[in-house]
Amino acid sequence: MEEKTHYSQVVLVTIAFLFCCTISIPTQAESLEPLRSFLASLPLVSATDAVGAATLTQVRYSFLTVFLVLAAGTLTLNLLLSHRIGWRLGGTPPLVSLLLFAAVAAISAVYFKNIADTAKLFVYVELAISIAWMTAGEKRFLCRSLLKLLLTVGVLNALVTVAQFLVLAQGSTGVRALRMARPDGLFGDSILSALVGAMTLFVVLNRADMPWSRKIALSLLLLVAGVLTGARSFYYLAAGACILGVAFALQGSGIKAILCCAICVIGIAAIVVMVDRISDFEESVSSVSSDVLSGRDLKAALALQEFDEHPVIGIGTGRYAHAEAAYYAETMTKAGLNGTNPHNIYLQVLCENGIVGFILFAIFIGCTLWQLWRQRSWQAFSIFGLFLVSGMTLGVFYSASVASFVLALIFANLPATVSSVSER
Repeated sequence: MEEKTHYSQVVLVTIAFLFCCTISIPTQAESLEPLRSFLASLPLVSATDAVGAATLTQVRYSFLTVFLVLAAGTLTLNLLLSHRIGWRLGGTPPLVSLLLFAAVAAISAVYFKNIADTAKLFVYVELAISIAWMTAGEKRFLCRSLLKLLLTVGVLNALVTVAQFLVLAQGSTGVRALRMARPDGLFGDSILSALVGAMTLFVVLNRADMPWSRKIALSLLLLVAGVLTGARSFYYLAAGACILGVAFALQGSGIKAILCCAICVIGIAAIVVMVDRISDFEESVSSVSSDVLSGRDLKAALALQEFDEHPVIGIGTGRYAHAEAAYYAETMTKAGLNGTNPHNIYLQVLCENGIVGFILFAIFIGCTLWQLWRQRSWQAFSIFGLFLVSGMTLGVFYSASVASFVLALIFANLPATVSSVSER
């Protein structure tokens, strides 16, 4: 039985604020200039219109700094007022491994005065502990609410992505427009937007109480929006979402409808991939996509080089950007480098936290997947799997909006030590 308490509602609202803390507005949208001016005038709001020397087609407005501070304070106060400190924690192996990794990464971040990543790690730990101290009923309420939140935000993100593309693609035609526009929806990054779209697609396909007409309509919307992001990672994330959706729904009803929907999504995505690749090949010039690919290859090589020079504890949490900037200054070779991250969370952890941090991070992933599998928490298992796959193209663990949501969903599906508050 679900248990909707003040404690669980505070945690849910905190996650929702973190999940929806960014918005991008196309620079061409002159009618939205008053909104841009208003957002830019707000205190502690981060506005980004360029990364390195690369000018963005959209201005990104982020409330993350404010919301991280509010989240940390709210979760701390919630724990103190609920008198739960001292309860036996649930989901211990994943929690302990996360605490150990966060401790190693946070100590490194504090040493190098990386306040942003320190704050993110602190909030992750607070979220995990807050949920670990929930009862089984509260976890059921939180899990159901988080899936509803994902569905709502995912659909809204898809609509915003389509609207952004219509503005950004003006004057561009054909498949090339997909790589030139790159709308990023509500998450400030096209890959994050694609990941949320794929996770939402999985939830839609597995929603037992949703009519099939609505499932098909939402699936098509999410597919179109994902393709419009221009992120190639969406193609295999969407395919993975469909395969997982079919695999974990085989005992339910409407199997033929699920299979048909999945096959259509995978087929359309595969066609887009082929057309995109053929288009890039036929142009035989330095296209945007080839720049991204060569740049990411160079990022990966640089991350491995830094790991080779600092194999035990790495170069420090958040220090990859400095290493990349130093490399650029020394070689004067840009090649798609923008001084952000290696676009691979595993290489990022290996580079920044060395073999010590990487082993702890791998233990956390392994323990979590094993616990979710044992609990038969297929939705959380699948969404976490999509999150991990996207980590091969982005430093998703330090993308606080999505990472905090995924971590909350994980711990909401791990075993609880108490079934209800009344038992205490």
